[in-house]
Amino acid sequence: MFAKASSIYWHPDVSGGVARQVEGRIRDKWRDLGWENSRLKYPTTDEIITPDGKGRFNHDDRPGT
Repeated sequence: MFAKASSIYWHPDVSGGVARQVEGRIRDKWRDLGWENSRLKYPTTDEIITPDGKGRFNHDDRPGT
């Protein structure tokens, strides 16, 4: 399912060539930082819910993540 206000990102050398979805406020912040041209590069996971259920995040392709 493709969610409203989301984007699919893919690069053959990132995440084993698997496309990743970025949405909502995470997508907006990534856009504000410069998308894949920012220090975050490409997402390497789909959106993950925090253990307490109150937040969400994606891992990214910057060194050390």
